[in-house]
Amino acid sequence: MLSSRIWKYFGLKENPFTDLWFLADEPGIDTPGGEVELADSGNLVKIHDWLETLLECEGFGAISGPSKSGKSTAVEAFLMSRVGLPGPDGRELFLMRTDNPNPERITSSGLVDFMISRASGEKPKRSSEIRMQQWVRALGMASKTRHLLLYMDEAHKLKYDIFAAFKVMREKKWAGRHPLFTILLVGEEGLAAKAGRIDKVRDRCSVLQVGPPSKDDMLRYLKLRVGGLSFFKPAALAFIAAAGANYVQMNALAEEAMRSAYSAGSKTVGLDHALETYGRKKTKVLISACGITAETARRNAGVGMRDMKNLLDGCGSERDREEAHEKIAEALTPKLEDRGRRIQASA
Repeated sequence: MLSSRIWKYFGLKENPFTDLWFLADEPGIDTPGGEVELADSGNLVKIHDWLETLLECEGFGAISGPSKSGKSTAVEAFLMSRVGLPGPDGRELFLMRTDNPNPERITSSGLVDFMISRASGEKPKRSSEIRMQQWVRALGMASKTRHLLLYMDEAHKLKYDIFAAFKVMREKKWAGRHPLFTILLVGEEGLAAKAGRIDKVRDRCSVLQVGPPSKDDMLRYLKLRVGGLSFFKPAALAFIAAAGANYVQMNALAEEAMRSAYSAGSKTVGLDHALETYGRKKTKVLISACGITAETARRNAGVGMRDMKNLLDGCGSERDREEAHEKIAEALTPKLEDRGRRIQASA
């Protein structure tokens, strides 16, 4: 986390890396804390289109993908723009979100109790049979005027019996209304496999598989995060976007680069600052970020084979390794600068 003296040093009014909101072509979303902008990315568009269909069909759906790929951020942004507003059928979207920090401890009876309380405000009955009747009535009555959405994050940690319970719950009817609520699960890649193993859930649960964000998506996100990035050099931007495996890691890399530049007394963040956090691995990471082989980098930079081997293996004198690294960085910087300028121009 950046201290206030660092982000103020670069002329920022606040720490740009306190959350994972990102920018969309559409207008920002109004929230209690102000307007939120969202980053235009393939995953964002895919998730929002899929959610529109899920709500329209009052379905049972799951979004599965790698950790820290922006799934929950995209879902929550979508929900912020819909919760409390009437849908096509005139009913307002009503969110029933479980905030249990330990999803693996959620039981089917506990889930029933939660939904009764959330939908009706009633205290759940003690008898399991009467409580289930109460659940049907509570959700049936509430669903007349509200579109009920059960939203569970970290759903890959849920027990298998919860998925079986979803099947039973979705089959319940009240005064001819069916289903009584929509289910939205979000989790890591194991979620799709878990849902697929439950008989009669496999065919009822629509699964959206999302991948990690693209490098261009992450660079556009990074551009938004620091409000224009006038103090980030294009090569540093392109490197951070290429080296970061996800939004969270990219945030950390950008923070470290800003911290390094601050320590050096520089008002701009360059490639050398972004690489500093990697120590002896910086050359390997730089080559990987450029998408080329070590041999191609060596030839482009005119570095000898022995010097290159010593550099990558951490052998030889530190001075010789640093000289070889500087040659590699000098040869590869134009490629990164060009990539960074293109994204800055299009973002």
